[in-house]
Amino acid sequence: MLAACGSERSPTGRPTDGPLQVTVYNGSQSLHPPKPKQRSGRPWWASVGTLQVCTDGPEVTVEALETVSEDELLEQRTYVYRPRRGGYLGVWGAAPGWQEAYASFKPGEDKGSYDQVPGATIDEPCAADPFDSDIVAVVPVMKTDAGGFRTEGFWIDYTADGDEYSLWMPWEITLCDAVRQRESCGRR
Repeated sequence: MLAACGSERSPTGRPTDGPLQVTVYNGSQSLHPPKPKQRSGRPWWASVGTLQVCTDGPEVTVEALETVSEDELLEQRTYVYRPRRGGYLGVWGAAPGWQEAYASFKPGEDKGSYDQVPGATIDEPCAADPFDSDIVAVVPVMKTDAGGFRTEGFWIDYTADGDEYSLWMPWEITLCDAVRQRESCGRR
């Protein structure tokens, strides 16, 4: 687990040296759109469960997830997710309801719990080995269109013991489209 150094500040001016920590520090992933017949040319949803966190101090309350990108999403919702077993990386559909015909889960199939941000709390302690920690993820549920979408990372704004903090998560996530198919998504 890596933490930001003492006096660094987020774009909102919050300190970055709070108790919320990243269990899987950085990475990238891409998700191809559902097959056109499944989404009928409409915008599509993706839920990304790779932003795994824990606290090395008091309980934290997540206030916001800022997605850093030059692209624009049609819509974004954010949840704190605790899987019953395993978890997921990137999947089609909008958690937690999974109502889309193309969703990776059927309604009721995903047995994890979802708490909506703002206001979701995290009190799971960090373990010496991140693979020994309970899985808790801040899940962006993103809606895009044929233009696709790519993040540079995420800022999580939160409070702990009445103090405000931010945590930077340098995860690059690409929701693929025809242009990004060649750039970073590979052929399907």
